[in-house]
Amino acid sequence: MPVEEIQRRLERRFALLTHGDRLAVPRHRTLLSAIDWSYQLLQPDERIAFPALAVFVGGFSIEAAEAVAGCSLDVLAALVDKSMVVLAKGVGGRARYLLLETMREFGYQRLKDAGSEDGARRRHFEHFAAFVHEVSPELRGPNQPAWKERLDEELSNIRAALEWGAAKHPGAALAMAVDLTWFWKTRGHMREGRAWFKRLVEAAPDAPPAVVAAAIDRRWWKS
Repeated sequence: MPVEEIQRRLERRFALLTHGDRLAVPRHRTLLSAIDWSYQLLQPDERIAFPALAVFVGGFSIEAAEAVAGCSLDVLAALVDKSMVVLAKGVGGRARYLLLETMREFGYQRLKDAGSEDGARRRHFEHFAAFVHEVSPELRGPNQPAWKERLDEELSNIRAALEWGAAKHPGAALAMAVDLTWFWKTRGHMREGRAWFKRLVEAAPDAPPAVVAAAIDRRWWKS
């Protein structure tokens, strides 16, 4: 197969290899069966936590794993030991974790099959909305470079949270956008910020008046 064709098919990675070596044991014949076999070997608390971790995009901290997936450090360490989660280094040398995209796709499907997707996405949104709200005043203080790096690190998660919020709770997502104003303006994300404000103001006609007023007061996004 040409490389381009393989790349295109990798968008549906579990459908790419569906037969495998007929002489191999069943769990090694396909990518899906190999990952599922590893998943079934997990302890009960690990099997519960792993799919919920799939809502993160671009990695997560231990604090985020605890808040969103109810995942303790012991469970997270066990998932790392079993190669279900990867340990990386985050901003300031802090521990950061991630799921390789194939593992994330597998976990997310498990989350959907269990009917738990919306709850996990809601907790993900609430966690990052609270994180952004806490960081917002720091962006004008003496430690703003470090906090901007933290927001840069979580930008993929923030975008995913805003996307879910826009569909489910546009008023809360608009409040989150207000908290992100200074970050967007000073980090070169003006165009993205404008797009979010326009979308969320239209989607949240019943948002609290103070939130709408704060959003409208950000005149830069109207230009």
